[in-house]
Amino acid sequence: PADFSTAIANADFSDGNNDWSYIESAPGQQGSTYLDANGENEMTGFAEKWVNSGNGGNLGSSFDIYQTLSAMPVGKYRLSATSIGYWQGDRTVTPSGVYLYSVVNGLEVRTEAHTLEYGGTHVNTTEDPATVPQPRAVSIEFYNPVRGDIKIGFKTVETNCNWAGVDNFKLEYLGNAGVTGMGDMVQRIVDEFEAQLQ
Repeated sequence: PADFSTAIANADFSDGNNDWSYIESAPGQQGSTYLDANGENEMTGFAEKWVNSGNGGNLGSSFDIYQTLSAMPVGKYRLSATSIGYWQGDRTVTPSGVYLYSVVNGLEVRTEAHTLEYGGTHVNTTEDPATVPQPRAVSIEFYNPVRGDIKIGFKTVETNCNWAGVDNFKLEYLGNAGVTGMGDMVQRIVDEFEAQLQ
């Protein structure tokens, strides 16, 4: 894969939310550092949305932060990021409604990006690791059938989480081998969606 991450401005949010667009309300920025149990996935200075956990989860309004990348070549891409998303009031509840996504020609591809495990590290705190979410590496693959715009981002949809955050966006170009045209692209997407439904 070719690393196209330079197409994403401020991919690690080291400059706050600059260069990112958002819907409804501006994301906050978390200054703390979180690590997974192996120290492989790290989030620091990341974009986040938080509300008090006493409301039964639910951020109240959606968290949607994105960029539109222009004049991107035809072919297949892999978008990756690191994420957190859960209800702090009850960690036994399975989180839902947190997504990494892309939109090409009006077609959205997304994957769940909520927290899967606890036992992480909140750096420079005495917080019990059993309550600390482990940052999660998530990725999606998608096709761009014609040279043009690609929208990439992170959002919540009717989530039961009161806290969600994202960091470390990465974009890889996987080439255009095997993508012979619009029909082939559509069939591949249909196959992937049918597999997900099953």
